[in-house]
Amino acid sequence: MEANTLKAIETMFGSKVCTANLNIEGFNSPIGFDIYDGFAICEDYDGKQLIMQYPMMEAVRDSDEIASAILEYVGGIKKEEISPLHSLMTFNTLYVDGKEYIV
Repeated sequence: MEANTLKAIETMFGSKVCTANLNIEGFNSPIGFDIYDGFAICEDYDGKQLIMQYPMMEAVRDSDEIASAILEYVGGIKKEEISPLHSLMTFNTLYVDGKEYIV
């Protein structure tokens, strides 16, 4: 990732939380994403850029409805254990080369 792009992402979403291989409906195998708070990116998947957006942790903390939906979807965790990855799992929009991907 270019330094300017990385700096812009970190300015908007903070430091990278983790890197994870995610199973996405419509794709044959797990895809490696860099996970931030509210944003995930795969720079190069077969020549395409994949981006996901989902609620940031501030929104999760401020909204009992969002937190409850995450707890129901993920299961087995407490509200204080919710992470950006849980938010991504529950609420996400995927963009492939800037266009929304709909299964």
